[in-house]
Amino acid sequence: MVQYVPNVHGWATWLSQNDYGSEPSNNRFNSNSFVEIGNDVWIGQGVFIKSGVKIADGAIVAAHSVVINDIPPYAIVAGVPASIKKFRFDDSVIEMMSKIKWWEYNIQAVASKLDFANVQESLSVLEVEIEEGRLQKYQGPQFKLVRENK
Repeated sequence: MVQYVPNVHGWATWLSQNDYGSEPSNNRFNSNSFVEIGNDVWIGQGVFIKSGVKIADGAIVAAHSVVINDIPPYAIVAGVPASIKKFRFDDSVIEMMSKIKWWEYNIQAVASKLDFANVQESLSVLEVEIEEGRLQKYQGPQFKLVRENK
């Protein structure tokens, strides 16, 4: 799909000044499928993401990749089209991260107990803190992003 954005490169002005008719209509891009981006995701510069794609928690998308398929949790993808190069962690760590959903909690309260160089140990600490009720869910500001369809 190609979208025309009026006069970004001066084409509308050039066309109108050279007897090519009026400026093309400014129809907004309309997609029926939203892109879903999980938590703890990093997307590099210049990435293109196909409509309807789901990028799961913890994924990393390398700069200038073209994402046309869903990306599983904690995958590192790159390329045109983007493909899985490796996973950030082994299956047991990914399973534990997906279970405890650490991003929902205010981990600052227990940061001194965490050794981020040892992910498995840090996750175990977080799991205990959550189970024993010492770690509260993060209560930050919430924003709802809405796409205008006109």
